[in-house]
Amino acid sequence: MVPSRSKKRVTLQDVARATGYSATAVSRALKGMPDISPEATRRIRKAAEEMHYVANQSAVSLRYGRSNTITAILTDLVNPFFTSMSAEIQSAAQEKGYTLTILSSQGTAGLELELVRQAVSRHTDGILLFPSCESEKTIQYLEEMSVPFVLLAHDFPPYEADCVVINDELAGFMATEHLIQAGCRNPAFVSASADAPSFEGRRNGYANACIRYGLSENAGKIVIIPDLNASAIHRKDTLLAATESLRRLRDSGVDGLFLFCDVEAWCVAEILRLQGFRPDTFSITSIDNIAGNILFPAPLCSADCSIETLAKTGVELLSSRILGDTSEPKKVVSPVHMVCNGTCRLHRRDTSLFRPSLSR
Repeated sequence: MVPSRSKKRVTLQDVARATGYSATAVSRALKGMPDISPEATRRIRKAAEEMHYVANQSAVSLRYGRSNTITAILTDLVNPFFTSMSAEIQSAAQEKGYTLTILSSQGTAGLELELVRQAVSRHTDGILLFPSCESEKTIQYLEEMSVPFVLLAHDFPPYEADCVVINDELAGFMATEHLIQAGCRNPAFVSASADAPSFEGRRNGYANACIRYGLSENAGKIVIIPDLNASAIHRKDTLLAATESLRRLRDSGVDGLFLFCDVEAWCVAEILRLQGFRPDTFSITSIDNIAGNILFPAPLCSADCSIETLAKTGVELLSSRILGDTSEPKKVVSPVHMVCNGTCRLHRRDTSLFRPSLSR
């Protein structure tokens, strides 16, 4: 008869005593090893379930040198892009048999390094890192500690490390091209900051599209509007400053905005609404296609950089390193495609004059 659950945690030895098998046999049966008969495996697993036995992962970690836990360090969990990423990474990690710990660096280099140190001290098997422009010390530490890691969204030259990256330049080109093909004659690139790792690639993509479509004078039309985030735009000073920037763009004849990312595009759309701009003041495109991954009431024309590919490929690369792969570092580029959800306002414009120029 299987004893009832006590307040003390049930151990492997308790299951062994209850079933009459050795602790080794119980351990192997619970792992599904073929040298234990099906009948013995059934009895042992039934007893373990009734006794509420849970494997001591700390002991397993000490025995096998792995914790079956990986850590993802994201930049900003409030941003729905990273919320979607978290869900995809969780799913990919679970498929590989890993427990996932998710941490947020808040884009701060000191906190990022401290979180990595904490994860290493807790014997994480590997780390998925979304690097900032100041991640050098973090990457140095991971290399010194010989902890498997994979960079997501961006690489970090000159360090050679496994990474799954977004083709920011192509995404920027496609988002700008979408505006121009919808009939925009005077586009601008708008961002909350020039400090993000993705900024240069997206800016270059914007400029290349302008040149490709004969709008060379717009290639340098880069506008920084600070604090394009949900909390800041409802502050009076931020709202007024952002509104003035958008008014200047409108008054200068700008008719299309390529926003750095979906969140910033939503913030601009909210400012336009709050301040009474005409709904057709600007055509808008961006990058991320968050609405393609979660139910969101305001979809955008947005370049989709395949969050699922970033997550799955990142976990696969990390798992291979954890299991001993010592090959050269791998760089995987996530596919990009443009999704039209109407914010380009294509149906309102005459596109006959906008065709790619023959020279690049």
